[in-house]
Amino acid sequence: FPEGIVGPGRADSYDIITYNQELYFASASANDLKVSKYDIQQGKWLDYANGSIDSYDPKLAVAQGNLYVVIGSASSSKNGVYAYEVTASELVEEGLAVDSGVKGSGYSMIASGDRLFVGYTDGNKAYIKEKAISNSLLSLTITPPDKVSYIVGDTMDLAGLKVVANYQKETRELAPGEYK
Repeated sequence: FPEGIVGPGRADSYDIITYNQELYFASASANDLKVSKYDIQQGKWLDYANGSIDSYDPKLAVAQGNLYVVIGSASSSKNGVYAYEVTASELVEEGLAVDSGVKGSGYSMIASGDRLFVGYTDGNKAYIKEKAISNSLLSLTITPPDKVSYIVGDTMDLAGLKVVANYQKETRELAPGEYK
């Protein structure tokens, strides 16, 4: 990435993450949650997904090959902590609220397997909530590399190796480094 990338625009609060060797920026302001993706070829930010969602303190994480954003919402109709799956052009609410009826702050989020762990404070108490995500890994499809026979001392050649993750919602080829 080039040095000194300027952010994609105005934000009351934000988070940034790299995912699949790409840069994502989540920004929140009154009634607007937006995720932008940096296009290194064009040298600019592109709108990736957004919604008219009253939100603050967005936090990004990757779980099971998918990008998620957790936000606090202080609207009178939807006060609480919510998680959304970020897809190209869409923010899809991930099941029920992480926690409803709270006005949390200081969010953090990490992923482990098929779970998101969301931390935040409400008043003088710190909370950690666990949220299962609904995009379970069903299976892997592996295409072996072109060369499968070796003599002692040969260097392994992984050309042609393909690892495809079959999730409940989609199938995608994993990049080297996403599997062992």
